[in-house]
Formats: sequence, C-alpha cells, structure tokens
Amino acid sequence: MADALFRDAQLSQAFAPQVREVNQLCDALMAEKPDSTVPYIAPHHNAANARILSLYSNPGPARRPSPQPGFLSGENDDPSAERMSQIYTTVGLSDADVMPWNSYPWNVHESYPNGLPPQLVVDGLGPLKRMLELHPKIRAVVAHGSDAQRSMKLLATKKRFAEFSSARSLVVWQARHPANRVFILPSPDRAAAIERVCASYREAMESVGVAPLPAAGRTAAVKQVRATRRAAATRALSGADLVSEVGDVLSGRTDGLTATQTRNAVRAYLASMSPRRRTDLLVELVAQRLDS
Repeated sequence: MADALFRDAQLSQAFAPQVREVNQLCDALMAEKPDSTVPYIAPHHNAANARILSLYSNPGPARRPSPQPGFLSGENDDPSAERMSQIYTTVGLSDADVMPWNSYPWNVHESYPNGLPPQLVVDGLGPLKRMLELHPKIRAVVAHGSDAQRSMKLLATKKRFAEFSSARSLVVWQARHPANRVFILPSPDRAAAIERVCASYREAMESVGVAPLPAAGRTAAVKQVRATRRAAATRALSGADLVSEVGDVLSGRTDGLTATQTRNAVRAYLASMSPRRRTDLLVELVAQRLDS
C-alpha cells in the first residue's frame, strides 16, 4: 500500500461493517497468542458478502516496520499481492466477491519461509472454521499452494471439522501459490501457469454465479503478467457502476452543506476507495465529459 492516502483510509476503516466481524476475529486470535500478529482483511474487500475465498499459507513478511498488524490485500507492495491483483483483474473478480485468508493466520514467515510444518496446518483449522462461520456466503475456495490445499483436505476429513465441512459443501480448486519462487519459469511457461490459476478462478466464479471475463490469448496473457498492478487494475470494475455507487452513497449526506463541506465529504469518500477504483471512476467521468 504505497499510496499513503489509501493506506490511512484503510486503517481508519479496519472495523467498517463489511470487515468488522472478521477483523474482530483477527484481534481475538492475536489475543490468544499475545506476541503474534494476524493481518486484518483490508476493508476494500467486502468480506461480509464474499462468495469466494482465496486461501494461502501464512502471512508474508511485513514490507515496512509498523506496530499495526497490517492487511491482507491485493494492494500490498509485494510480488505475491501484485500477481493476485493481476489475476483478479484478468478474470474480472472484484473485491466485492472475494476475500483472502491464511491457513495459519498468525505471522510465522520468518520461522517458516518455505512452508508450514504439518502441526501448524492443523492448528490453523480452528481459526479457518471460525472465519468460515462468520461468512456463510462463501461457497468456493481457491487453495493456493500445498499448505492451503492440505488445510482444505483436513477440514473435510478430520473428525472435529468434517461435519461442518460437509454441511457447507465448499467446492475447492487447487492453484499455485502466487509467490515469486513458484513462478521462476521461462516466459511462455510462466504465462501458461498464470492462465491455469485464472482458469481456476473462472470456474470458481461460475460456480457461485459471478460471470468471469473470458480467457485471453497467449500474447495477451504474457502482456497481462508483465503489466503493473495499477495499470491492470483499471479494468477491474465498471466505471459507470462506480459513478452510480458514489451518487448512492453520498445522496442525502451533503444536503445543507457548504460547497467546501461537500467537497470534503466527497474527498473523504474517495480516500476510502482503492487506487484502482478511483482510477476507474476518473476514467468514466472523463469519458462521460468527452461524450457530452
């Protein structure tokens, strides 16, 4: 989250309604292990209504020292987050329909940089179940890497969790972990590997009633992998929908305000949006102006 305005807005909304319950769970998990941190779910994700779970291994290393636990977010400043942002953009998956989680939610990356020992995967099943109980709309899981894939298998087979897993009827797709080391491949193979992850997300989206963008050709896929997160993300959402959203949210809130107060209200709302949503909104407004 290199954009300081966006980062501060996310921090200020860490307990906004759409992420309140899951981030309260993160606080509870940190209280259970007082010397640990559990990243919050970034509030640009509409976790309360998410239908797809992106499941990973454990939180990656912090990019900057901070007393805050940080966020799980495709807007983070690391290659894995950038790659996932590109994948979401490629398939047309918006923050409103997906949320991230880790098989072991506590930050142990420095101790286990190359994957979790089996016991920690087991230890993460309880928090995983608690998170899923808070989000009954999640019906599809894309499990990235062997740790996440083991988590979902154990959730379905361990006696303590099997009944819950069966009742939820979660459908699981296996996919590569987005870490750089997993994508150290020749360019054509890397593009093909990215496309296989995208294919898993397209299937997951279709299973929950979200229409994915169609698969691109190989040349387009290679360009997509090389594109920056900011440039790629401008295609993620409908600008027209964002214009309507801003109008709906601010409708009635600015009645009786001065022009300066109205601008401040709009500015505060825009600050709460992710950079890609702000860019898409700006593109749509400029396009509407040019067409008028």
